Amino acid sequence: MKPVGYLNHKPWAAEEALGLFIHKLAKKGITLRFVGGAVRDAITEDFDTQFDIDLAVDITPDEMIALCLELEVQVIPTGLKYGTVTCVLDKKSALHSV
Repeated sequence: MKPVGYLNHKPWAAEEALGLFIHKLAKKGITLRFVGGAVRDAITEDFDTQFDIDLAVDITPDEMIALCLELEVQVIPTGLKYGTVTCVLDKKSALHSV
């Protein structure tokens, strides 16, 4: 797939905890993509003050849980049978991995 452009600034992109978390995942060789409402909100520029950012990653939920524990990130097994966990950053930013 060929990229067609870039989105305007996303307020959640400046969240320090999110940037650090993404950097740590990348250092572990994990590929991730922003999906769901985060993409929709960036396209429509309809931002809320409470960020619920969905990420798709190329590891299993069990691997994500183990990695979060290793990185000392709070993780909640919100929907394991659907492949989803919630990672809580700074007690406010929630990320879901699929």
